[in-house]
Amino acid sequence: MKLLSRFFSTVLHPLLMPIYGAILVFAYSFLIFYPMRIKLFVLGVIAVFTLIAPMLGIIILKALKLISSVSLVNREDRKYPYWIALLSYFLCILLLIKINLPLWVTGFICGGLLSLIVSAVITTKWKISAHLTGMGGLLGCALYLSQHYLMLPLWLLLLIIFLTGALGTSRIYLGRHTFGQVIAGSVNGCLCVYLFMTLI
Repeated sequence: MKLLSRFFSTVLHPLLMPIYGAILVFAYSFLIFYPMRIKLFVLGVIAVFTLIAPMLGIIILKALKLISSVSLVNREDRKYPYWIALLSYFLCILLLIKINLPLWVTGFICGGLLSLIVSAVITTKWKISAHLTGMGGLLGCALYLSQHYLMLPLWLLLLIIFLTGALGTSRIYLGRHTFGQVIAGSVNGCLCVYLFMTLI
């Protein structure tokens, strides 16, 4: 059970969620007809600013002994990585706007940025789940696509809901979060992304 929980925590890491969401957007909306070179370029931009830059930042912070672990187990270790992620997301949004993608696509990353801000504020007092914030964001994106483009298959939406539950259970089993922290993260990510994609 511990091995399975670690597997879910790794493959559903919050840094990977923007990439998974972008793949959903390109596969299950009218953007499926975009040229492959544009899709790959956008995926590359998202990967650089929401995965590679924050990951490098965490490694550098660990090397400088500003955090105790790259896993960010301690709530106090999350302050600097959150600031790095916030800056990276902001730069990513500026680039996506310049590329001139549909606003709701940029809204996906904007929703992720908003959920990060909410998490950063809450983390000063309480350890909200970053994993479930990311997974909740992916679920919010899937809900938006299923409602507005009717191309997302039901089995995939149900799979994402199942994986959200599996990830939450894994984080609780590993002793990283309480039930309340998992629920709070899920609601934060899902609401921020879904509302931003809908209202923008």
